[in-house]
Amino acid sequence: MTMSADTGTVVGIREQMLDLVAVPVLTLGLDGCIAHVNPALCEMFAQSAAALLGRPIAEFAHAGEQADAATAAARVRGGAEQTEVLRRIVADDGRSFQVTATVVPMYGVDGLVDGAVVTLRDVSSLQRARVELVEAEDRQDEIIDRMPMPLMLESRGRVRLANPAALELMGVDSVDALAERMAAFEHMRPRDRPVVVEPVAPLGSSTRPEGRPVPTNHWIVRPDSTERFVDWTSVPTIVRGVDSLLFLVQDRTEWLENQDALAQLAAHQQMVVDSLAEGVIVVDHQGVCTDANVSAAEMLLFPAAEMMVGLHADSMPLVDGEGLSVSRDRHPLWRALDGGVDVDAEVWGVNFGRSIRWMRVSAHPMWSVESRNPSGVVVTFADVSAELATARAIGESEARFRQLAAIAPVGIFETDLKGACRYANHRWQELTGMTAEEALGAGWAKAIHPDDKARVHAQWSKAMESGRRFSAEFRYQRPDGVVVPVQVESDQTRDADGVLTGYLGTATDLTAQVLLRDELTVSETRFRELAEGSQDIVTRVQLCPYRIEYVSPAIRTFTGVDAESFVADQDLLLRHIHPDDLERVGRDLFGKDPRDHLEFRLVHLDGSVRWMEIRGTLARDQHGRATTLEATARDVTADKELKQRLDHLAHRDALTGLLNRHALYPLLAQRLGAATPTSVLFIDLDGFKAINDTYGHEAGDAVLVGVAQLLSGTVRSDDIVARLAGDEFILVVDRVSAESVAQRLIERLSMSIAEYCGTMLHVGASIGIAYVDDGSSSRFHTDDAALHELADRAIQLADQAMYQAKGSGKGRVVVHDGGLE
Repeated sequence: MTMSADTGTVVGIREQMLDLVAVPVLTLGLDGCIAHVNPALCEMFAQSAAALLGRPIAEFAHAGEQADAATAAARVRGGAEQTEVLRRIVADDGRSFQVTATVVPMYGVDGLVDGAVVTLRDVSSLQRARVELVEAEDRQDEIIDRMPMPLMLESRGRVRLANPAALELMGVDSVDALAERMAAFEHMRPRDRPVVVEPVAPLGSSTRPEGRPVPTNHWIVRPDSTERFVDWTSVPTIVRGVDSLLFLVQDRTEWLENQDALAQLAAHQQMVVDSLAEGVIVVDHQGVCTDANVSAAEMLLFPAAEMMVGLHADSMPLVDGEGLSVSRDRHPLWRALDGGVDVDAEVWGVNFGRSIRWMRVSAHPMWSVESRNPSGVVVTFADVSAELATARAIGESEARFRQLAAIAPVGIFETDLKGACRYANHRWQELTGMTAEEALGAGWAKAIHPDDKARVHAQWSKAMESGRRFSAEFRYQRPDGVVVPVQVESDQTRDADGVLTGYLGTATDLTAQVLLRDELTVSETRFRELAEGSQDIVTRVQLCPYRIEYVSPAIRTFTGVDAESFVADQDLLLRHIHPDDLERVGRDLFGKDPRDHLEFRLVHLDGSVRWMEIRGTLARDQHGRATTLEATARDVTADKELKQRLDHLAHRDALTGLLNRHALYPLLAQRLGAATPTSVLFIDLDGFKAINDTYGHEAGDAVLVGVAQLLSGTVRSDDIVARLAGDEFILVVDRVSAESVAQRLIERLSMSIAEYCGTMLHVGASIGIAYVDDGSSSRFHTDDAALHELADRAIQLADQAMYQAKGSGKGRVVVHDGGLE
């Protein structure tokens, strides 16, 4: 076709304009062949314009799309409007492009279509990005589903996404169920809603820091009514242009329980440390006291352990045996802190100005993981001033021993390790008729009666071999033929270093005892005749070592076992003592100071239990030690039961079984006198009068009993629970747990507390709390009247706080904000 001059001009201008366009552009003739290409298109195809011109556009289409490309070009040449298609094109060098092709008809000066303009846009990277985005979203969903931390996404006020960990924590099996619960706020306690909702809603609030996480701690309520304590972090974000919230939730229930257990353990450990008789001080790496127990404060003359905290070790100087200050390189604390060494049981003096007290000091370094040097030192010490004075006194008394032994009323002798006599006092010489010189070496053995020698030598040898105390009763025979019965006892002697040096013994004349023994044989017969006919249990018990020498037949009445069995089996009596009394009986009978009057329970073979009262006489040896108990035991079961009934009536509320007012005040005063940090909770029931008015006093009594059971089950065994009057109750607990106990009672009382005639009865409670710290009560610990007044004041203040709770809407807890003054 021959173009006119006008047409050629138009085409030239048009091609010049297309060359200036930055995107790839070509023109097609009516035959579908390329008529013109701009530089951007040549660059895309990496070809010159000459190599591209005149070629059909279909040649560059992908093999499967050539027909579609030809059809699209034909439609445009036929006058179709602008067309935009997504096509794959292939260059001569084999490179493939994913492009969007915009095809626009071209018109000549005559108004007729003379070709088309094709604009290409390479979208290969965009398509790859879309594919990768889809794959990334799939991977992200898989990662989120596998994450152990619960995750949820809220958009437009509704949860849209939750991973399996979140569904499990919330106790639901689908996102829809979770969304419904959260939309109705059923997943949290009502009182937690302001804490959780207000910081994150509405999303557009100007008070919320934009894009910053909003952390909270609260309880999650699941559909099965179980609860979990969680860290709930709300992270504001934008998802597809919409303000959203990402919820990150961590279950902290076990952590919370462990924290409670740890706090109890720490309190227990502190209680144990404070109860130690040995002083304990903890210092940091600079030698500054960070903790101390009560014993440390007492030994170092501080009014309270808290006053030692912050003191530097240099403010408590040590001195040596000559009274000189101890240098840092010798000081046990600094040796442990500077050198990291353990210092055990060294004796140093503490200078108190006018006096020096001697302490046995140990210092042990504490190590932290991140440091090679000790992070602190634990110093333990005990006052050994009296011990050292005793040691000195022993040394001084050693010199007096020989002098005193010479005039002692018992025979005293000393031997070496082989049993050779080194010393015998004057009384021993009188008992044996031998001189001190005759007794030396093995001469002392000649004084033993010939019939007793073999037995005594065997016992003596056995005692030396085993290292045990020698004790034997035998006879001396003097040269004049007189026989003297004696009790001989000896024990090891050691030097200052604890090395065995020999044996020291005594010989006691038993002549009078032997005569008494013969008389006792006669009285024993009379004793048995009287005991056999008594309805009370008559017994004789050797205490050390424990052995039942006699028990009367009456014991069968209370145990179902013959008396002979108790003598044959020494442990049988212990097995018939009630298990709850066994430890106390063992302590009272076989302890350091046995008692001759005690009460305990005997258990019969048929399971019946009887209270027995033992009254008797303790026989003691020459050292004052109880050796034998002769006693009678009578049945006091009826007296015990009567006393228990009277005591219960005097100190217990008849309806609920709780402590009454008369029992409450002495117990509270006793607790305050012990300077125990204490909280008094005054509880008044809400809605109780309405129950009495509606259902009658029997229903009211049922409610009071139910409340009493709830209170008893809520507190610890060492807390105090009492009914003051009417629907007023008192709890006495430690200061730390007072408010948590009060809140727990408010919650539990909101549930059904009792059932009456098929109707579930409900009440509430208003609770006032008054705190009594150890500082308030310690001033009165010696004055019973003042303690009783303090107890009454604490109850009054708790009562006032309770009325404030009622006045502010009931069902509340109010803490009195002042002291007891």
